Amino acid sequence: PNWPKVLGCWNAVLKVEPKQPKALKKLFDYFYEMSDLGQNAWQQVQEYSEKLLEIQREQGQVDPEVLLAHGRAALEIARAGAVTYRQEILSEAVKDFQEYAQLQPQDAQAYRYLAEAKLVQGEIEGSRGNLQGSQTARRDAMVILEDGVQQADDKAEAWAQKFNFQLQFAGDPVVSTDPNELDLLRQQILQLAKELPPDDRIYSALARSYERPGNLNQSRSLDLGIQAIQKAVELDPDNVFHYLHLANLLYRKSS
Repeated sequence: PNWPKVLGCWNAVLKVEPKQPKALKKLFDYFYEMSDLGQNAWQQVQEYSEKLLEIQREQGQVDPEVLLAHGRAALEIARAGAVTYRQEILSEAVKDFQEYAQLQPQDAQAYRYLAEAKLVQGEIEGSRGNLQGSQTARRDAMVILEDGVQQADDKAEAWAQKFNFQLQFAGDPVVSTDPNELDLLRQQILQLAKELPPDDRIYSALARSYERPGNLNQSRSLDLGIQAIQKAVELDPDNVFHYLHLANLLYRKSS
């Protein structure tokens, strides 16, 4: 499609009827998809989701997808730190995620984004001079993700989210004092991969666990990471991010 022309048509509709739900939803869908693909369109997502939520609340029925998107937009804007009201917009994101968790308690995404919001809160606290803010935020985020493992229907997604969160810090000497933490986490992921039905998200997390060598040598670690992400590709051959992950590990192996 000629997207500039399409967007122009939808905006023309809104000039005549600012609360036209179909036009708002089309614009929301477009910018939400662009943001998920890596384009920085979260301001637009926030704008159109906010207008849609206003209409939906007047009608007494909130669309969980729009609510989650509104929270995600606020979270990304707060994370970027390009606004002077980071705390206010982060609080808005947390409120949305908490409401979404009430509407969809079985959806692992609710816990993922609440945990991410906690980390951003830790950054804000650190910028204010609270040196314990980041550490407290990490602990709080882990509690949320562990709750997600218990509540979510999709156990593989919930576990993968928890593992990926832990892998941000395991083996990092700046925040981790246990030299065996990364290797113990790998063993947990390997064990879960045996217990659950084969799932690409678990193998993707396993591949991430080999990006730092831990107690392995660098070459062996990368070999195991490549094997794991190849398994993820086999399980979900349509996931472009697995191919990017594989390409990155192969490049590191050849360097």
